[in-house]
Amino acid sequence: TGVQSVLFRSRKTTLAGDYKNTKTVMLVEGYFDMLKAKQLGVKKVVAILGWKITDNQILKLKSEGKIG
Repeated sequence: TGVQSVLFRSRKTTLAGDYKNTKTVMLVEGYFDMLKAKQLGVKKVVAILGWKITDNQILKLKSEGKIG
């Protein structure tokens, strides 16, 4: 279906968290993992919103952050 495929495609590039202008981040699977890490004091946490990071997400981290 159209809506599902659009959502699935956007999920392949979506990242949640603060990763801009930073050299290191902790990668986690989802929102709840990110929130728990924040509660424990981890400042730079990024949720990949899936069980496997995509090439597009890696490129986004490299281009919008200082990771590389």
